[in-house]
Amino acid sequence: MEKTIANKTIEVSDEGYLLNFSDWNKELGEGIAQEEGITMTDDHWKVIDYIQHQYKNDVPLTIRKIGKSGVVDIKGF
Repeated sequence: MEKTIANKTIEVSDEGYLLNFSDWNKELGEGIAQEEGITMTDDHWKVIDYIQHQYKNDVPLTIRKIGKSGVVDIKGF
């Protein structure tokens, strides 16, 4: 199904998840955050950058692994 976020039409699953990773950009992330009532901080972007890097390298992720990465203190979220 299609959804328009940040003036960009994207394909999403029935649950609303982005289907094409190539559609991702910072503006889209800001638009999604805005829809959820979240103001993005530098810490948010650090976590997103880390997750994207791991995803691009086919590294499986867990919240524990993110916490141990040192990218950010997950207890603060």
